Amino acid sequence: MKENSGDKKKINSNKLPPFLDVKSNAVIVEIYVKPNSKRDTIKILEYEVIVQTRKSPSKGKANKSVIKIMSDFLQINSSYIEIVRGLRNRNKIVSIYYNNEEEKQEILNRFGGN
Repeated sequence: MKENSGDKKKINSNKLPPFLDVKSNAVIVEIYVKPNSKRDTIKILEYEVIVQTRKSPSKGKANKSVIKIMSDFLQINSSYIEIVRGLRNRNKIVSIYYNNEEEKQEILNRFGGN
């Protein structure tokens, strides 16, 4: 069966990295957290996002730090960022809320998802 190459190009032009998804009011990011690291950083790799934090995972310290690190990285208020799954796990799903298309596009651009 012959594929329509026009459709294929259309699909690929909007393809997001595997760790990103877009909902009606939020960008969803799957992250892996490395607590007790030497520094606070975000590494965006081809198939995953790694957030390194100096904080320990006890009493939610690492989770608070992850939100702060992502807030600084995205240059948005931390109230727009929420860990929706994985509060007690290193694999987490984070929602980053936006108010308009411009904010959504800026978030996607920061993570490499044009």
